[in-house]
Amino acid sequence: MTKKPLLALAAGAALALSTWPLIAQPTGGDELRGGEMGRFRPRLLARALDLSDEQTARSRELLQQAIEETKPLREELRSLRAELRRQLEDPQGDDATISRLARELHGLRSQLTTKREAYLAQFTALLTPSQQERFEMLRELRKNLRQDRRGGDPAALDGGA
Repeated sequence: MTKKPLLALAAGAALALSTWPLIAQPTGGDELRGGEMGRFRPRLLARALDLSDEQTARSRELLQQAIEETKPLREELRSLRAELRRQLEDPQGDDATISRLARELHGLRSQLTTKREAYLAQFTALLTPSQQERFEMLRELRKNLRQDRRGGDPAALDGGA
């Protein structure tokens, strides 16, 4: 290998490692919870990706729109979780009701995932190719860090399959 690709790789790793602790901090809210962007701090992400003022403004609009679109789903999800918890804690809990609530929760999570993916596609479309590359690298690093905290590589749990 030549020195240039190694230097580029080292620079990318250094960037990811230096900015990741700042970007990955929880926001304290539950915006798009369970998904990628709900846990990023938008200002720090904008700084790490070196977004222009126009990109920053548009990304804020997209995030606010996603939050507003998912608000009813998140409220319903919270309500269903509470009801499911009550049913599970109740010794006389109804199996049919528990099953129905679990199906409804699954459906809501699927809807939220679809909305999160649409938001990420719109956000990524705002970025230049180099910003997209950096963003994907940060997402991959975050995914790997989360797997480490959760007990390691899922492939290792499958027997490497």
